[in-house]
Amino acid sequence: MSDYEDEMDVDAPKDLQFSSENASGKKRTVADLPVEAQDNLPWVEKYRPSSLDDVSGHQDILATINRFVETNRLPHLLLYGPPGTGKTSTILALARRIYGTKNMRQMVLELNASDDRGIDVVREQIKTFASTKQIFNMAPQGTAGSPLAGYKLIILDEADAMTSTAQMALRRIMERYTANTRFCVIANYTHKLSPALLSRCTRFRFSPLKEVDIRTLVDKVIEKEGVKIQPDAVDSLVTLSRGDMRRALNVLQACFASSIPLPMRDAPKAPRPEPETVTNATIYDCIAAPHPSDIQEIMSTILSTSDVTSCLNTVQTLKSSKGLALADILSALADQLQQLEVPAQTRITWLEGLAEIEWRLSGGGSEAIQTGGLVGVVRNGSYPEEFTGFAAFQLIPYFNMRYAIQGILLASLSVVDAERVLGAYIFARHGDRTPKIFGSTQLTDLGYREVFDSGSFYNERYISSDSPKQIEGISADIVNPKQISASAPSDAVLQNSATGFLQGVYPPVGKVASQTLGNGSSVESPLNGYQLIQLTPATTSKNAEDSTWLQGSSGCQKATVSSDNYFSSEMYTSLLSSTKEFYQSLSPMLDGAFVSSDMTFKNAYTIFDYLNVGKIHNSTSQFPHKSDLTDEVYHQLIALAGTHEFNLAYNSSDKVRAIDGAVLAGEILAGLNETIATKGKSKLNIGFGSYGTIFALFGLMQMPAASVDFTGIPDYASSMVFELVTNASGTDFPDKSDLSVRFMFHNGTITGSSEPTVYPLYGQSSKLLSWDDFASKTKEIAVTSDEEWCTMCGNTDGKCASSDRSSGSGSVSTSSTNGSGMSLVVAGVIGAMVTLAVILGLQAIFFLLGGFRIAKRNKASHETMSSLAGVEEKKV
Repeated sequence: MSDYEDEMDVDAPKDLQFSSENASGKKRTVADLPVEAQDNLPWVEKYRPSSLDDVSGHQDILATINRFVETNRLPHLLLYGPPGTGKTSTILALARRIYGTKNMRQMVLELNASDDRGIDVVREQIKTFASTKQIFNMAPQGTAGSPLAGYKLIILDEADAMTSTAQMALRRIMERYTANTRFCVIANYTHKLSPALLSRCTRFRFSPLKEVDIRTLVDKVIEKEGVKIQPDAVDSLVTLSRGDMRRALNVLQACFASSIPLPMRDAPKAPRPEPETVTNATIYDCIAAPHPSDIQEIMSTILSTSDVTSCLNTVQTLKSSKGLALADILSALADQLQQLEVPAQTRITWLEGLAEIEWRLSGGGSEAIQTGGLVGVVRNGSYPEEFTGFAAFQLIPYFNMRYAIQGILLASLSVVDAERVLGAYIFARHGDRTPKIFGSTQLTDLGYREVFDSGSFYNERYISSDSPKQIEGISADIVNPKQISASAPSDAVLQNSATGFLQGVYPPVGKVASQTLGNGSSVESPLNGYQLIQLTPATTSKNAEDSTWLQGSSGCQKATVSSDNYFSSEMYTSLLSSTKEFYQSLSPMLDGAFVSSDMTFKNAYTIFDYLNVGKIHNSTSQFPHKSDLTDEVYHQLIALAGTHEFNLAYNSSDKVRAIDGAVLAGEILAGLNETIATKGKSKLNIGFGSYGTIFALFGLMQMPAASVDFTGIPDYASSMVFELVTNASGTDFPDKSDLSVRFMFHNGTITGSSEPTVYPLYGQSSKLLSWDDFASKTKEIAVTSDEEWCTMCGNTDGKCASSDRSSGSGSVSTSSTNGSGMSLVVAGVIGAMVTLAVILGLQAIFFLLGGFRIAKRNKASHETMSSLAGVEEKKV
């Protein structure tokens, strides 16, 4: 915006004459600036067109305006359209052609109505400037006989922000001073301008620029500024600009600036460092737009996964990891859905639903609720809105249509080089078992079925020859002992769970498992071709299910001390006090298994475990059924047990408490490294443990940054898997540079109808980590040798007393912990927030409900409980 002290050009030289032929070609902002100053300019200003010939696109509009100038018949103008399409650049180039750069100050008044929007501006600045007449002849006569440069020009940018009163006052000024002033009104939306103002102007709509026009200028800027950028990144930049040149140049400049390494503080002045190459990912990160692969993953999950929770988690993870707004996801999703070949009614349903969600968001609707709406709209879009009155057989075509859409989707997501799975490391929790309170826990028939079903899923995914995810080269029928390894701690529940799981991975194969002997006779494997897979027992008592305390059997001295600190924490003492009444009220349901002094938050998990098993099973002497356990009380038990075990097992500022997660990280790294070292001969590693080890690993790998669900106790038969994959073509085992790792987790038993969910590791945005990144980040948290374990734990006896432990050989097994989920620095922040939220949330529950008052009848056997809580009693 210009500011004028003189109303008349009385100081102008009398012999000053200006015409379009001698108009300066310099830019308005860059004129007469030194090179250093020009380098610091925004590229939008640095490369703003200096003449009408330089304006990108809109050739029909420019031709008409040129004709107005040549015939000296310039009317009041209204330039409207989306931002970044050249409206302001066009009128400034026109003013420069008429007046020249040096005379624009006297002849042009530029106001931004978004700042100066009231009637006072119209009455004072605009009226004063328009009413003063130019007394010097600054241009030759036009063809119509009047000097065009004798007119003043008032530019009102963003005029749609002006008040209605100011607009009404402006219309009279435009009429009264037409003899010596021309107005150019610039707006994004004409519906915000008064009809009277619109009728006084010749309108030109500036539509979004074509991609070819944007690319022309972008290529020019890239060349002049020396930007190193990949071709596909240029394509993405042009596409994502959506016809907005300003956006394209701003994003390009931001990406270029971020590609220049920052010098070290106090370092001697050095030549400008070589910029890094701007990649496709850099463009998407800068714009904060969802990458097409992320949108395709959302579509694939929503349309082909029956688990709604997985669908919601996929969208929420994308939003949180990349800082995306739901509105951006909606726009990208709408573009992708329109590219699918689906019935017209399906596309209409999708687009109408997405439009409705976008409208609700614009009105201040909750993003969380509208995210659920998005999942519902896309999932239901492949069904008709009403099934009323249809017979069952009449619904079949509609279900077939959904499957057809899924097929189209999968085809659209295919890539030239199909992904190959080279190996995997699976870690699973045991199945349902008897309560810990009784000691000598045993796997139940239900638990056996749970782990067998989970193992069967991984057979279908990694072993079956019909699976697109089959591990490359793995034996599909008869197990090859060289390709698979499995281990579990020396604990009855975990050993039996591992056996059941492995039976699902490699089930009986009937007569295929037979051999012909030297005498010509044939022998068949018993139990219809039952297959034997060696199960290696862990060398320590890690994860023993008979242990009531997570750290009770780890043997790590410093980990035990770290967990002891939890029992003196403010959070523990606060919850111990505030939940006392609640736990005492559970006495009628505990059937004498706990004495009154043991019915406290100190035994939160053991109490939950006892009641949870009773809730699952029918009433027997071993499983007393808990029909009087309400959902409300049950959910409080889960929340309290999770809080207790989480803090007992993992601490963001004390890594040693998560010692078993660190050991498991080392085992995962060793297993995948073995696959790489043997060039794929070792293919599948399977480990088993309790929720403690899973929690510890979740914490160290920052999983709660991806989803807060990772701070809850995993269900029986939960499993996680680390896939080693590549997109490299050919049949040879690829180089490490072509390898990536994908992490997946499923809470509870997994079957063919429920896929595991993919989550990003270590707080990253990408759900696929390169092998080098995965290996380097995992090494930071892993314990890979006895020496490291002994050093971290501070142990000096047993294996740690051995003189040769400095050799660093031998991996360790230990147990424990819980997962808050973070790297050790990030964990401090997230862990503190989660802990605070848990304290406030749980205390609010108990203040609100006042505790549950149930008639107390104490018939507990102190002898039963004392043997289980002996370790914990020392902690308080």
